[in-house]
Amino acid sequence: MLRAIIIYLLILLVTLATDIHLWVAQQLFDLQGQQWLLRDYWLTEDLLHRGVRNINSVVVALLLLAISWRLAIDGLTELNQRRLRLVAALLASFAVISYLKYVLQMDCPWDMQLYGGNKPYYPLWAIKPNHISGGRCFPAGHASIGFAYIALYFYWQPLRPVAAKIALTSALTLGALLGFVQQLRGAHFFIDDLTTAVICAIVSWLIFREPDYAHNKNNL
Repeated sequence: MLRAIIIYLLILLVTLATDIHLWVAQQLFDLQGQQWLLRDYWLTEDLLHRGVRNINSVVVALLLLAISWRLAIDGLTELNQRRLRLVAALLASFAVISYLKYVLQMDCPWDMQLYGGNKPYYPLWAIKPNHISGGRCFPAGHASIGFAYIALYFYWQPLRPVAAKIALTSALTLGALLGFVQQLRGAHFFIDDLTTAVICAIVSWLIFREPDYAHNKNNL
């Protein structure tokens, strides 16, 4: 995990120094005729944004119901404790990302004058004048729907390493896909999505880091 954090910080520093995230967003903006043509398109907005968000809400609700049912039947067994960690990792990932979006108040590309918006661009972590309203675009919230499920890697890794690797690959792929969709819509820079991936991984690692997994594989 430490290596991943170091790599992320290096990428972040390069991004801050070169503004490469602006260049990438400019290419996507230009490909759409210097407008965010896909911002309200049915596939990117209705299906891959709102639709996926609603599906995730249902999945999380079903997980909570299923774990509550198992707790009511079996009590706080070691397996149920691990299941609780899984749900805690998911909810904590969503909560941390949401909180940081609120606190950092970074704008979306579509808000910026660089890409047809009405706000000046302020670099990451820059202090804005009081008369400039803050955005809610860093880190990326929508990509967390995929990256939060990195928790499944830590859930399965001790006893089912193959399943853990599949879960990790799936979570990273889904998060990257959802993040890229939002980049196409002008909602995020690529660094927003990468930041979300790292935060979700750290949250899950912290919740699962205690080595308390002496269970039978058949219990999973």
